[in-house]
Amino acid sequence: MSTITIGKAYFDALLRRAQFHISGHEFELTPDLLSNVVISKEEHDHLQQRSQDYTLLKSALFRGGLTMDTLNTLLAGESEAGVDGAAQYVYSPEETFTKPKSVSVSMRAPHMHRGLANSDDSETGSEQLDLPQPRPLHRANSDELTESCADDYSDDEQHGYKQERGARQRIPLHDQRTILISNLAECTTHKDIAKVVRGGRVLDIFLRNDRSAAVSFVEGAADFLTYIKRNDVYLHAKRLEFRWADRQFHVPPHISNKIVGGATRNLIVRGVASRVTEEQIREHLDHIHNLVVVEVYFQNGDAHISTNSIHNALFARTCMMSRTVYKAPTVKVAVIQLYPKPLDLEHNFNKAADFVRSAAAQGAELAVLPEYHLTNWLPKDPSFASLCDQWETYLKKYQDLAKEYGICIVPGTIVEGHRGEEKEEDRLLNVAYFIGKDGEIIGKYVKKNLWGPERDHLTSSTSHPHEVFDTPVGKVGMLICWDLAFPEAFRELIAAGAKIIIIPTFWTLNDCNKEGLARNPASEALFLDSILTARAFENTCAIVFANAGGPPGKGYAGLSQVAVPFVGPLAKLGSAGEGMIVVDLDLQMLEDAEANYQIRSDISRSDWHYDYRHSKLDNPHSADNEGTRDEQDDRD
Repeated sequence: MSTITIGKAYFDALLRRAQFHISGHEFELTPDLLSNVVISKEEHDHLQQRSQDYTLLKSALFRGGLTMDTLNTLLAGESEAGVDGAAQYVYSPEETFTKPKSVSVSMRAPHMHRGLANSDDSETGSEQLDLPQPRPLHRANSDELTESCADDYSDDEQHGYKQERGARQRIPLHDQRTILISNLAECTTHKDIAKVVRGGRVLDIFLRNDRSAAVSFVEGAADFLTYIKRNDVYLHAKRLEFRWADRQFHVPPHISNKIVGGATRNLIVRGVASRVTEEQIREHLDHIHNLVVVEVYFQNGDAHISTNSIHNALFARTCMMSRTVYKAPTVKVAVIQLYPKPLDLEHNFNKAADFVRSAAAQGAELAVLPEYHLTNWLPKDPSFASLCDQWETYLKKYQDLAKEYGICIVPGTIVEGHRGEEKEEDRLLNVAYFIGKDGEIIGKYVKKNLWGPERDHLTSSTSHPHEVFDTPVGKVGMLICWDLAFPEAFRELIAAGAKIIIIPTFWTLNDCNKEGLARNPASEALFLDSILTARAFENTCAIVFANAGGPPGKGYAGLSQVAVPFVGPLAKLGSAGEGMIVVDLDLQMLEDAEANYQIRSDISRSDWHYDYRHSKLDNPHSADNEGTRDEQDDRD
């Protein structure tokens, strides 16, 4: 029989592309094999042909729209789930660890536990499990993970601590990682098992019919077992027994790659709380073989889904990606840039109403107007304050307009006069409203950070926190003009779940001082273009920015736009002229950005290390310290 000698690496590659790659059986080379392998020529030709067939098939599938993520999941098959049935978890009773009855320990999360809703806490005792934490696997960015609104979160993240980012580390495929838990009560569930296992990320939970369970770890299994040897753990009033399982979970290479990329047995589907129920989620995933949905709960508008294994979570994620209900919607937003004729409320309202009607005719779901769009900014004019007393009349007109045309409206800002109703210092408030398409007021925001010239005329709302509103277009936060310069405001809004931040503005090129204008006459335009994109990136949110326009040469900046992460401005009015842009805002882009940058998940951690609430004592220029500073100047 003729033979052929080929390189071992080449031989391995052929095997991976041939039948061994899709059979679910791993090919193991014995240690005494050197750099070459001798096989028959017929086998070599067969492997080459299979490799070519596989390559052609894969190319055809890719041309038809198949993604690598889906291909890897399909190639895995049910046989590569690691352990597949009770027969793979055979154990010998004599190897079971027993603990002295004098020790009673309750196992709890070693870090702050966010808690799964309605969890069944059947443990006894009061001590906490404090296992040495294994070195975390660094999360790496993955293009494949950004294709879906379903994100992975690890067991460690679930209990309040997060993996570091960094270089990829391989997951050992054949480590000892599977522990057998026996003496379980008949009523034990996967959720119960997940509660008592701590110290590392869980790879797979397999609950057997003989009142035992096999739990496989990504890492930390040995540390967990070492601790368990010295302490008792009870579940449903029964003391559990732990030992290494005879059959260990071998991690398939494609699962290892997914774990390195951040995959866990848990999924987060962003922003679907208002569209699906727990029962619907379970029904949608019920067809996946061997998948157990351990828990579903909703938090900050997101659905958190815990499954019994990473392998099954990957199938669940692929399934959910194909369903429209789990995909973030697209919102059509109209941004209106108009010139507010000074102190002519009726003229300015009629012009704004025409823009809103045009936006509704183009299918816009939301229309946003600029700051001071009814009056312009002329606070020293004797009639300004009296005109502001008419604020309720025009707010009602916008409510009627929204209801008539079925469109949400943010009517820029309306300056409200409250003279005689409030304290004297509350004479004028600069207010933005979110009006729903039924004409009802959904949200209200009073400007906090006043621009220098405004402070002699307006009262800010610094005593109230920033609020996020549930609206027909999603979770919305509102800021006004100079608020844009304060990143703390954005952080508060996204921490509360805001996905869209609306900013009506009256920002001019003349807001820069003469020193700045001498260096760059367009410095304010540079400020706006730079900071709007930066805020979108650093907060993984959409910025809807509606600025006032005006005649050339009058210093109006314009530049109204919708900015998003990855892209920057989706559309922008580049000059100061009046106009309107209608933008299709794909909210999935925000989920993809968050999956990449993980800003929201970082700031939601219980150990988040930044405090934006600075003490006035730390600021020598604060108003409360003015007297002390002036006295010091006098002494000098």
